[in-house]
Amino acid sequence: MNRFTSALVAGTAALTLAGCFGSSSDVALIGIQPGPGASAEAAQAFDEVQEGEVIRFGCGFFEINTDLSFSDVNGVTIRGCGKNKTVLSFADSPSGNGILVQNAEGILIEGLTVVDTPDDGIRVENSDGVTMRDVRAIWSGLQETITADNYSTAIQVDCPAYGETPVYQTNPVGSGKYGLYPTDSRNILMEDSESIGAWDAGIYLGQSEDAILRNNRAAFNVAGIEIENTNRADAYGNISECNTAGLMVFNLPGRPFYGDQVRVFDNVLRNNNTQNFAESGFITLLPRGIGLMVMALDQVEVRNNTIEGNDAVGTIVISHELLALAGETAGMNDLQLNPWPDALHIFDNIYNKNGDDPVIEGDGRDSDILMGLIISLNDDQGGAHIIWDGFIDQIDSNCEAPTEVDSFDARGKPQYRNDPEPACRYNAYKFDDTTEERIKPGYWICVEANNAFDTEQDAPVFLNLNNSQQQGAADNDAGPHDCAAEFGETLPPLPAANPAYF
Repeated sequence: MNRFTSALVAGTAALTLAGCFGSSSDVALIGIQPGPGASAEAAQAFDEVQEGEVIRFGCGFFEINTDLSFSDVNGVTIRGCGKNKTVLSFADSPSGNGILVQNAEGILIEGLTVVDTPDDGIRVENSDGVTMRDVRAIWSGLQETITADNYSTAIQVDCPAYGETPVYQTNPVGSGKYGLYPTDSRNILMEDSESIGAWDAGIYLGQSEDAILRNNRAAFNVAGIEIENTNRADAYGNISECNTAGLMVFNLPGRPFYGDQVRVFDNVLRNNNTQNFAESGFITLLPRGIGLMVMALDQVEVRNNTIEGNDAVGTIVISHELLALAGETAGMNDLQLNPWPDALHIFDNIYNKNGDDPVIEGDGRDSDILMGLIISLNDDQGGAHIIWDGFIDQIDSNCEAPTEVDSFDARGKPQYRNDPEPACRYNAYKFDDTTEERIKPGYWICVEANNAFDTEQDAPVFLNLNNSQQQGAADNDAGPHDCAAEFGETLPPLPAANPAYF
């Protein structure tokens, strides 16, 4: 293996990390070039990497027949020549992820593409200070396998204009679960990166805190971008297109903690109409045609996005109470979780041609169950620019604040961190002490009048599913959610995510 030390520091990020974890003037570089021995050299480099070192892949196509991983080593940089120039194919790897980093601090992964990994593309677990920049995870489509002969063009995948047939078609058998996947981590930056063809989420952020996702692209995944059970995250400048669902912000039950404060702004979420090809899990419930979904996560700000060409709905706001009607009861049974989304603010967005073609695929997939339920609650009508399931909780006056809990936030909401299961779901913090009425707009869903809607389409601007069911006719009145008009005030701006290291 070509292992050597250079006095040159390869890039500003490497200089910063070296300053934290070693001498900034003498960074160890481990150089790997394409060729018959590249897989063994790469595996050895990951096995033996030391604090502050740089693993550098040269330009070209690498055939890697094993997963590349390390743990408990800080300040490591993994770098290629750029995501269009350094391509690591794991097509011959029998199992595992492409790149896996665990229990580390100050990790930078940049300038490379991983292809056809059996499991996740690039995965980082339980780490602090994680940067993924200019990277790509992609799986070969049915029409063309990515090889050394065609990779320069085959890794470039376009999402066509609305109504046009895409050239790329996902291979459900060959896809991995996640593309770019930091989880259980803190202080995260993911930028200028891309994921194509994952059967769960292309770009995923889960069970994490303090993160920025910016200027990324996700296409032809089931979920383009997922922000799950995460505190304090910003997603902006991203393009999510030709997925089953474009961008999802949600809390799932049974996790170490439950997220709050996510800002989604300046994104383009378009043409997310790919049929669901997920293999298992909650993601199988997603019907095709969703631009943005918010579920059971409080304090979400949605502004200045362009959401268009999504056949079922532009933005759907749901609770675990709706999922319980579809047979998924875990969320309502988890008494640490608040199953309903509160303090959601939707304003200054552009909505075009959403909700005109919500369909049940008819192939018996789990996604048919949820889409069928949405259609039935809507009295067999179509989709909308914005759909709210209409479920809200009532105060439980007999449930006192839990005493065995990690902490409470500034709004009085319990912040659970693997605490004992409470006997009841405490929710008094949402209600006025005297009147026991919900605090509005503080714990409400605000859809401001300054959103711009395409009114020439067939689908309506707004739809309340629960009210539609109860009234026997579609409730399309968004007036109660125009918080500035209804209450003379609206939700305050959320603070920007501010991860350390960046």
